[in-house]
Amino acid sequence: PVMVWIRGGGLGSGSGSEALYDGGFLAARCGVVVVTIHYRLGMFGFGSPGDAARSAWGAKANTGLLDQVEALRWVQGNIRAFGGDPGNVTVFGESAGSAAVACLLTMPAARGLFHKAIMQSGAGNPAAYEAMAERSGAVFGSIGVDPADANLIRSLAPEALVRAGQESESGTRGYGLTLDPETLPGPPMSGEGRVDVPLLIGTNRDESRLFNVFRGRPELGDAELVAGVGALCAVQPDEASSILRTFRDSRAQAGLGTDNHALYDAVATVRCVSSAVGSLRRSASCPGVSVSV
Repeated sequence: PVMVWIRGGGLGSGSGSEALYDGGFLAARCGVVVVTIHYRLGMFGFGSPGDAARSAWGAKANTGLLDQVEALRWVQGNIRAFGGDPGNVTVFGESAGSAAVACLLTMPAARGLFHKAIMQSGAGNPAAYEAMAERSGAVFGSIGVDPADANLIRSLAPEALVRAGQESESGTRGYGLTLDPETLPGPPMSGEGRVDVPLLIGTNRDESRLFNVFRGRPELGDAELVAGVGALCAVQPDEASSILRTFRDSRAQAGLGTDNHALYDAVATVRCVSSAVGSLRRSASCPGVSVSV
């Protein structure tokens, strides 16, 4: 069996070759062939230059998703050489990678390229094409570029477009998943155009802790913990303290860690998961999928 991993990173950071995503452990333990991939990020992968650029030089929305489709095509053509079965391919991803898996389920270009899917802690909520084109256009405009001018865009230093895409003059990122009749015609999880493959959806219990432990972190005092949870949940210190008491009691009963870092990570995880579940519930009903918290 083949498992194709699509990592997270908010569509704007990270790399498929990070040590965090070494597929060797999974391959050795479970007898599968693991493929990890790169895909374009930020304005390069998820900027949407709009209709003028599409007409002028063939610009597309969701090019990062199209990179993932190309990777799946590569798997179909080459994975036998690595001992993999091209007829038994599972795509799986976490956070933004999970949202990407949801998109692949509805993308016409991805049909037939995988046979099972796993979504971990993310569902995706693409913006309307016109809205994303306007946001991306504002980013190009902030550096004096017409999105329809392909030659000028090619002459830019890549770093200039990265910086511009991270934060436009309006303070809004100019990139993201985009509903687009050519690349992503329907909302993920809506059931509209969704490929009929087995689908496993879940959330990771220690979603936030994984990244924080991997990157290292300083000590976290009691006052800093209360302040951090207050900022995370947009609540006053008294309410933050109440939230922490609830989490401390719940984790103690479950035999889980209750140190300050563990508590902060637990709150951050639930905060992240709640957003993902909300995205699922805002979508139209998806046949065969139930969501419970």
